[in-house]
Amino acid sequence: MLSLIICIFLLAVPQSETQVSPPEHKTALMGITEKIIQYTVSFKKYLKNDKAYQKYIRKLISKDSKSISPPKLKSIVKESVFMAGDYSMQLFQIGEESSKVVLYLPGGGYVEKAMSPHWRFADKIALGSGRTVFLASYPTAPVHTYIETFILLDALYRDLLTKYGADNIILVGDSAGGGLAAALCQDFAKKGLPQPYKTILLSPWVDATMTNSSISEIEKVDPMLPKNAFMAAIAWAGEDYSAILEKVPDNSKLWEWQISPLRGDVSVMKNVRIFVGTHEIFYPDILLFDKKLRDSGVDVFTYVAPEMVHEFPLFPLKEVKWSVDEIIRILSEP
Repeated sequence: MLSLIICIFLLAVPQSETQVSPPEHKTALMGITEKIIQYTVSFKKYLKNDKAYQKYIRKLISKDSKSISPPKLKSIVKESVFMAGDYSMQLFQIGEESSKVVLYLPGGGYVEKAMSPHWRFADKIALGSGRTVFLASYPTAPVHTYIETFILLDALYRDLLTKYGADNIILVGDSAGGGLAAALCQDFAKKGLPQPYKTILLSPWVDATMTNSSISEIEKVDPMLPKNAFMAAIAWAGEDYSAILEKVPDNSKLWEWQISPLRGDVSVMKNVRIFVGTHEIFYPDILLFDKKLRDSGVDVFTYVAPEMVHEFPLFPLKEVKWSVDEIIRILSEP
């Protein structure tokens, strides 16, 4: 959900070498960044009316068949095509060969592919942790659904298990990729597969129904996501996305764990670390997800950053460097 525009604007900003915890308040630069998001890559502009929504849908369909390429990174990047039956996806290996790996699922509302900030984040964690990062460019809506992606990622995870073992795999996902990661953990358990050693979720979309009563108030300070972002998940579920809906239908797949992992059995998850800002509409549901994990006896720690926005660790700002440093520490520890 972040664009190259933001990345170019912010790359020149010096980053602190000492900050190790969330700032109590956002800086003026973060406020400027929020304004840039609001007028460039905000999902709100695509869902403000039916005309904008239909134009965006046509754009997504037209670019679905196009391959993606990473920007120039410091790490070595190897591209391949991963296949499972009749389905395929681009798979990128980032960093040096290692016996320890990261499976990274970038966000994008289930409709967008990895953008520059996702690549640079993957580059940073590969360099910082020494782990090989596998960035999976999984199929997205509206052309594809979660079913195809589950099949591909199940096969990829089994392949990684064979090569590296569960204790050497850490699953990382942001936004929709974070929701997907949490759902996959539940899917792995149902199939008798071992959990990844750790799961790191950045602003995960854990309840696509967007029915939490606290969302409406937070929406006022979230520059990126509108409450009706559930339309992207409607398409991802393979349901009728032809017109903007006011609410999720009662018979929608969004009420089930495959799309909304908060509504599933989270007790199967293992060693979960979550990063969330208080100025994003996913925040209330992420708190519920954290509580459900704790109540289920799962080892979980949630880093709450006051006044930070959606996917804040992906921003190259000095006030969020602590979060990337902490993610690298989590990836590097035994």
